[in-house]
Parts: sequence; C-alpha cells; structure tokens
Amino acid sequence: MKQSDHHGVAELFEESSVYFSDIVGFTKLAAESQPMEVVDLLNDLYTALDGVIARHSVYKVQCQIRFPNSITSWSHHPS
Repeated sequence: MKQSDHHGVAELFEESSVYFSDIVGFTKLAAESQPMEVVDLLNDLYTALDGVIARHSVYKVQCQIRFPNSITSWSHHPS
C-alpha cells in the first residue's frame, strides 16, 4: 500500500448514524451477468445513492467493498 502525503483532519460529530446495506441475490446475479453488466449495475446503484446523499447533505466516509477477487473503494467529502 502506498503511503500518502495527505494527512486527514479528525472531526467531532455529536451524533451519527451508520448505514450498512446488502444487495440481496448479488452473488447469483453477478455469476449470471457479463462483467460490464455488473460494473454498470454497481455504478448506477452508487450514483443513485450519491444522489440521496447529496440531497440530505450527508458526509460519506471512505468505504471498501470486498469482492472475492477485488476491492472497490470510493470516498466523498462534501465541499
């Protein structure tokens, strides 16, 4: 893992909520789909969730999604 020169700043939040989700049937769906269909599905899902996040001014922290042969990560910090 490459060490970054960027240093984050800790923030304090008096209250917070954590949202976890699961795509029911994803393993079967992915097994029956072409790779780009899976990529498109996940991209559409993340785009839709980003829209909800933007409408509610939610702070989204960096996340990692672990698939058997890869790790997908994204991060977002509202301006």
